[in-house]
Amino acid sequence: MKPTVGRIVHVLVSPELNNGSEVAPAVITRVFSENCVNVRVLLDARPSSDHEWATSRRLHATEAEAREAVRRDTSTTGLPVGFVNVHAFWPTRA
Repeated sequence: MKPTVGRIVHVLVSPELNNGSEVAPAVITRVFSENCVNVRVLLDARPSSDHEWATSRRLHATEAEAREAVRRDTSTTGLPVGFVNVHAFWPTRA
């Protein structure tokens, strides 16, 4: 799929930030390349804040690829999943 402004992707976030869910929808707000985008994350039941923006984030073809990237980032940096290690991926088509 080709990323374009306004398209919906999913992102992996800390469940503490998203009412218990580790997947949140996000809207692409800028495209840098086929696999690098800025997104506005739509968290569930949390007051708005600047933390809902995720900039220059890697866009993966699948959730499995995104989860593997988060695992690598977390083991390399020691930082938990939150908005530091946000990775986007295309939702599964029904």
